[in-house]
Amino acid sequence: MLRQVLTLPAFSPDGKMVLIGTLNQTLSLWDAQTGQQVCTFSGLAAEVESVAFSPDGKYVLSGGNDKAAHLWDAEIGKELRHFTVGNGIVNDVAFSPDGRYLLTGSDDKTALLWDLNARRGLPQFDVGPQAKLVYGVTFSHDGQHVFVGNTDKTIRMWNARTGVLERTFSASGAVFRVAVSPDGKLLLGACYNKVAELWDVQTGEHLQTFSGQNSLVFTAVFSPDGKYVLISSDDGVVRL
Repeated sequence: MLRQVLTLPAFSPDGKMVLIGTLNQTLSLWDAQTGQQVCTFSGLAAEVESVAFSPDGKYVLSGGNDKAAHLWDAEIGKELRHFTVGNGIVNDVAFSPDGRYLLTGSDDKTALLWDLNARRGLPQFDVGPQAKLVYGVTFSHDGQHVFVGNTDKTIRMWNARTGVLERTFSASGAVFRVAVSPDGKLLLGACYNKVAELWDVQTGEHLQTFSGQNSLVFTAVFSPDGKYVLISSDDGVVRL
């Protein structure tokens, strides 16, 4: 039995598989139609904080409290490579839309961009002394920008190629997770002060606050058509 799921499960790109990571150092793949476990990822030695599928569904990325991100073969559950990020727990991981790069956010106040083929770090996005942790990271839909959610109540938008900070979105609480709408126009942040917030990516304008949660908001995501927002919080309720 799974003891605790840290994040919303990640669906494979075709929607057929579900990836689940837990506090008891397990990472497993499940059939979304039957509910049957397909495989367990062997050799895991850390609590899993975040998971992601590659765009083609062939690979899985996990981040955890061993200060590393791990790349896995999604079909057989074998680790292919790991990326040591520095001095902090890896709180979130993401693949670029073309699958060539991965992004990590960690407790050492940094988000790091990695080239999967070169196995080396690229731009480092340092959020500065005001933030204690980096929680949520994601790419824009064209892969040209990265969004980094922080404990200093901001989401920063960086140029993925140059590492230049281009825009800062001010939130009302520490930002735990970030998401971009399917059309790339909207930015969503899940906040520790029991709300999720919505911004216009191009202008930085704050558009909406989703309230009503009774505890901190862990995750907020868009529906595939971009019309709805799904919010999970620490009160044990998922709201649409």
